[in-house]
Amino acid sequence: LAFIGAGDLAARAMAHRTLAEQFEFIGVARSARSTTGVTWLQGNAADTALLAQLAEHAPAGIVVTLVPNGQGEAGYRQGYLAPLKALLQSLKASGQTPFIVFASSTAVYPQAGGELVHEQDAAPSGYAGTVMLEAETLLANSGLKTCALRFGGIYGPERDYLIRQVQAGNGGDESFTNRIHQDDAANAIAFACLRLINNHETPRVLNVCDSGPAPSQDVRAYIAAQLNIPLDNLKPS
Repeated sequence: LAFIGAGDLAARAMAHRTLAEQFEFIGVARSARSTTGVTWLQGNAADTALLAQLAEHAPAGIVVTLVPNGQGEAGYRQGYLAPLKALLQSLKASGQTPFIVFASSTAVYPQAGGELVHEQDAAPSGYAGTVMLEAETLLANSGLKTCALRFGGIYGPERDYLIRQVQAGNGGDESFTNRIHQDDAANAIAFACLRLINNHETPRVLNVCDSGPAPSQDVRAYIAAQLNIPLDNLKPS
């Protein structure tokens, strides 16, 4: 099982016991890594020579957990679309047909008023969601077994955006926020991989969020209480 863009989320998925029992792991990352039990390939995920190296391992599945490569829309296209296009071209050239799990985002949804959202409601208004949906479409049209995991905002140790916002006095507003703990996100990756490798019916798209969406101001008020920060210190965003 190969992880392209193998960072913290990939490492957490590799630690999943059932996944580790069924697969040997290959990690693809820009920086040099050394992890027991993982074969590492270093370089740009869009590099054809690197992808040729990956093809030599003939992975049964590929997990794609990328990040932007620069600022703005261009950074998203370089970070997500360029590697994905190169990967699909490499697989076509080698004739390999691994399953692919892609870490996408709820940014594909424009809704912000607390409405009920279905997977087919994706109609992004911003560039982040637009690029993610383009990436999902590439996968859906690839002819491979694929699953796009649309993650809500990932939180956990070292993913402390909301904590820093509260500490800065930003109290949020009435718009709903969907979050997912990083360990639960990693478990979702493992779940999708195990479904696909065992040929179980698996949706092309899965929303991956905590089961309790809430207004951002409520989430920030809860965080403030845990940090003993008076609510008077928070101002609406």
